[in-house]
Amino acid sequence: MSKGGLKNKSPLRNINLIKNLGQYRLTKSIKGKTNYYGQFNNIEEAIIMRDIEELCDWKYKLHVNNYNPKHPFIQKIGQSYHIYYRNEYFGCCDKLEDAEAERDICIKCNWDWDKIVEYDLEG
Repeated sequence: MSKGGLKNKSPLRNINLIKNLGQYRLTKSIKGKTNYYGQFNNIEEAIIMRDIEELCDWKYKLHVNNYNPKHPFIQKIGQSYHIYYRNEYFGCCDKLEDAEAERDICIKCNWDWDKIVEYDLEG
């Protein structure tokens, strides 16, 4: 069976360890050209950023442009703050504080849509 048509679902796909720095580099080869998407201090940040870039079809280079590790799962795109977790979009807010509150609810509900909706209805 050819691997050409299968998507690589390895948890470390597109992530390489830079041994001498102890950091992780996120890259993606597109049309024969290697594109750089950021360098991270830990594997968790690299995986989160990779998942977000995959969700956006590798178009934005968010970490290189405007990713802020102080606000994980939140990306500023234009004037809005978008909430992402593992290839899934959870909404956007006009203010960072509102996005942080929404993200915290998502985390509290373990990123489960049914629990998030239930939480919103109770609140």
